[in-house]
Amino acid sequence: MRQLHPIIVEEIPDSIKKYVKQIEKVTFPKQGCTSDVGILHTAKGRYVLKRTKGEKYRKWL
Repeated sequence: MRQLHPIIVEEIPDSIKKYVKQIEKVTFPKQGCTSDVGILHTAKGRYVLKRTKGEKYRKWL
């Protein structure tokens, strides 16, 4: 299974960036085998992004 690169701010959809306002940093907890998770740290709080690895898991999510 291929490994995805960490989620970068430029990849985050504009609708999410508009909602959370300014993203201070993105951190990455220990990752599993089916998705990548990034935690957005903002002035409004923390938000979790999840990106699947592969079509099979994308359908599940």
